[in-house]
Amino acid sequence: MKRNLIRRLGLPLAFLVLAGIPITSWAEPDHWVPRMFYSNNLLTFGEFMEVFENKDLSVKRDAVIYLYGVIDATEKKAWCSFRRVKSSELINFLSEHLRRVDKSRHSERAARVITSVLAKLRPCKG
Repeated sequence: MKRNLIRRLGLPLAFLVLAGIPITSWAEPDHWVPRMFYSNNLLTFGEFMEVFENKDLSVKRDAVIYLYGVIDATEKKAWCSFRRVKSSELINFLSEHLRRVDKSRHSERAARVITSVLAKLRPCKG
């Protein structure tokens, strides 16, 4: 369990988690954007896209990390693999499809909308 946690989170982050240090004590952001991801478990797709479309790469990075989390958590459950696609290519491919999501869905949970886009792009067969 501990070894798996260290491998997935990285040694510094795993140490904080295993030491029982609450996220709020070490993840306080210097600006408003990361706070949305660390403290908002009801993140809407509109909020996600606002950060994802940000020109400042240090801000956009938080949305990309969130997107990777959704991709990882839902692969082979809600959608099937992109097989042998570089991570950067996958994000670029998904970016175009996420931008096309109807504005009426911007109030829905971000993870659900992202998962539905993935499921349409790569449905599991049989």
